Amino acid sequence: MRGTPETYRPPQGRREYAGLIISLARQEWPDTSAYNDPEVVWRLNKAFHAG
Repeated sequence: MRGTPETYRPPQGRREYAGLIISLARQEWPDTSAYNDPEVVWRLNKAFHAG
């Protein structure tokens, strides 16, 4: 690359976090109702998976 090299500057960090957990299950439709924390906002609906 010719010319003046540009310096990369990453965007300012934010203190926001997210996560997704998916696991195989032995049951065809596992019961995930025990995971009832307010942080749980979505549940995976797929056979033999818990997420």
